[in-house]
Amino acid sequence: MSIKPDTEIAPHYPTGSIQSPFTVGDIVTAEVNTRVNFECALYWHDRKVATIDSSNGAFEQLDWEWLDETAQPAFDEFVSSGPFHTRDLFVGSMVAFHCNIEWLTKECMTDTLFRFSNDSPETFQRIKEPFSQDLKARIINRYGPDIYFYNEILGNR
Repeated sequence: MSIKPDTEIAPHYPTGSIQSPFTVGDIVTAEVNTRVNFECALYWHDRKVATIDSSNGAFEQLDWEWLDETAQPAFDEFVSSGPFHTRDLFVGSMVAFHCNIEWLTKECMTDTLFRFSNDSPETFQRIKEPFSQDLKARIINRYGPDIYFYNEILGNR
């Protein structure tokens, strides 16, 4: 049985690590007319400070409802000093990251997904076999130990 993987590119994967007092949670997505609408909440130090809704339509500004107005200046300062530049881009990136993790988790149910140490962060390898410790051992035996297995973190172990 061959264990030669197919290289694939994940639909979206943020690069680098950004330390932030702001997080996005309570994400609910729905596909409407071939696009994904979402609702979510913005948290500041684990406290819900805003709700966000994308139902205005594609390429329209997100609908923000601030639950705590004191968080708004701090969030604007955070966004303007980082790589996101706008509130909507920060939230959209976090929602896309969430959707990517959900997609990868689903793929881990049936396939073995992993990344070599020299792969770019958005690249992963796929073997169309369910993950098992035996398959993991064969992959490591063939390619070496410096491999990150998505299945161990996201799905079928």
